[in-house]
Amino acid sequence: MKVLVSNDLGESFQETKSPPAFLQGDGRALANIWSLEAGDDDNDLWCGVEPASLFRSDDGGDSWEMIPGISNHQHSRQWQPGAGGLCMHTIIRAGNRVHLAFRPAATT
Repeated sequence: MKVLVSNDLGESFQETKSPPAFLQGDGRALANIWSLEAGDDDNDLWCGVEPASLFRSDDGGDSWEMIPGISNHQHSRQWQPGAGGLCMHTIIRAGNRVHLAFRPAATT
């Protein structure tokens, strides 16, 4: 996976130093990047990935930190893929709140 950034409204793009990634030994591997959301300033980015997890960068995408509150939710390892995979497909920020949308299949 790659994250590309443009500082000239799409005339050119530059690859960031690294994509979001799970820690070695986590047991999960990044399958797809599904969503990017701008943060509070030019260097703040939020990223939703498959399997359903959330990452944040405060340096324009050069490094990423996994947000454990959702990525390591007590039930997250039991979530199963729904239509389109187990992805964090939407991120909406509203003040101090972050609204996330992902579609795990129902479990029994």
